Amino acid sequence: MLRDDPTPLSLRDCSAIVAMLLLGMYFVPLSVMHPDLSRIPGDLVDARLNNYFLEHGYRWITGHAASFWNAPFFFPAPQVMTLSDNHLGTLPLYALFRLLNSDRETAYQLWMLTLFALNYTSAAFVLNRLRLSPVATAAGAYVFAFSLPMSAQLGHIQLLPRFMVPLAFYFAFRFLEEKRNRDLAAACACVVVQFYCAIYVGYFLSLALLFFCASYLLLHRNRMTIRAVLWGSRKEFSARVLSLVAAVAALLPLMFPYYLRAMHSEPISWGVVSGMLPRARSFFYAGEESLMWGCLSRTGDALPMAHEHRLFMGLFPLLALLLIPVLWTRLPQRHLSVLAKLFALTLLGTVLVTLYVDGMSLYRMVYWAPGANAIRAPVRMILVQSFLVAGLVALAVNLTASRLKDRPPWVTASLACALLALIVCDQGLKHPERLSYDKIEAQERTRGVEQLVRARDPQAKLFLYLPKDLAEQRAERNLDAMLAAQSMGISTVNGHSGYEPRDNRPDPRKPNFCSNLRQWLVAVRQHYRGREGIEQLDHLVIVGDLSCSGDGADERGSGMGR
Repeated sequence: MLRDDPTPLSLRDCSAIVAMLLLGMYFVPLSVMHPDLSRIPGDLVDARLNNYFLEHGYRWITGHAASFWNAPFFFPAPQVMTLSDNHLGTLPLYALFRLLNSDRETAYQLWMLTLFALNYTSAAFVLNRLRLSPVATAAGAYVFAFSLPMSAQLGHIQLLPRFMVPLAFYFAFRFLEEKRNRDLAAACACVVVQFYCAIYVGYFLSLALLFFCASYLLLHRNRMTIRAVLWGSRKEFSARVLSLVAAVAALLPLMFPYYLRAMHSEPISWGVVSGMLPRARSFFYAGEESLMWGCLSRTGDALPMAHEHRLFMGLFPLLALLLIPVLWTRLPQRHLSVLAKLFALTLLGTVLVTLYVDGMSLYRMVYWAPGANAIRAPVRMILVQSFLVAGLVALAVNLTASRLKDRPPWVTASLACALLALIVCDQGLKHPERLSYDKIEAQERTRGVEQLVRARDPQAKLFLYLPKDLAEQRAERNLDAMLAAQSMGISTVNGHSGYEPRDNRPDPRKPNFCSNLRQWLVAVRQHYRGREGIEQLDHLVIVGDLSCSGDGADERGSGMGR
């Protein structure tokens, strides 16, 4: 039976957990950002896009943006926040740092640091509640929060908020063991919050919890247990249905705008999704930035979208997986033995259902489920699986520690310190600056576009930024424009996101762009007629390459914009 009153941690016990948190913060996010916060994890595209979304949410909260879903990029397309993740669940954290007078980019960095700390703290809290030793708790929490797969996804920082994952598994386990409806309600609430924090992670968490519950029923195959879990008494069954219905209802405000978007969008093709299903070699592929395992960086050379497949979790997680037969049979406490089996079976199930072998994958059945074909990269399931692996690491350390309890204290303390130090190295990074960009240079790029717009028209309400050098990265240029427009409190035709509006926007890199732009401006007025502010297109300001503005020497431009 799980108890609600785990033994309080002593100061000595807390020191191991706090020390690993501080080491993880220093050697992973702060090594990438630098202690002076001069660099931002990610690149000039996806990282700044997430910063834009958070800042837009902050502007909406503080009354400087009229609508959350209708952000002022990709103008005049509506509901453009549904083209990607929206960060609603973690927006209060970012807003707090903005209210404390941090600028947009610094608040973004502090938001990241807070989320790393929350991920670690959540895992440590759960592992401690499961009555694991402080060293085991610290080891497992470190593997979850600062693992190599998470570092590999720093370019997709929208996947960082995962602090509800450990809590969801914890309350699900309590419900399965104790059959208390309040634990089911708590697990459902954790899933809902996780969806609001990161839709991708919420989806993967839901899928993993289905395997988790199915594994429990597989391990307890007697009719009474199955009935107690699935139905219980009539009163209990009603309460359970109410919890599930309430969870779905709580998700509607988040998911309904995405549903409306999907009604007018093509689903992601199976060809795209299958390229981002893990292969067997994906689990042994690490990036060059890995301190210990850069030698595995060639493993993924033949993988499609190889940067998404860096799933190797390090030596200690691998050893924990090899020890599953021992954990299955040798753990003395019943609840830990059950938990080890559940973690192992859930991990096995989620790996098998997503694994891609010789053109085949069980995930194709999941792909046809409602909404599943909007998930582009199932390989990111590793971000939820990492808690299962972290749990197995903690259980392995706990079992090892129990075998050494009769040794002198200095021996066990020395071994604990050595183990934790090796785990830090196992998940460590080298040349972390390669995973980031310079904050000041990025801010200067944005200010440069602002200056172009103000020089062209100080009263501008809408602009289109076209680079003079068409070889310049289109996505980076669009983010420059989006952030400049956000700083100025105006709209821009430029845009970048996971998807693009289906309104046939012309590409400046293609021939006859100016004539295509004129035709598009005419067509888009009809396409979005009735859209608030559509008349701003009559006063579109073009900056950068002026050949389409009517002021340039290029004969293609004639009387368009100002």
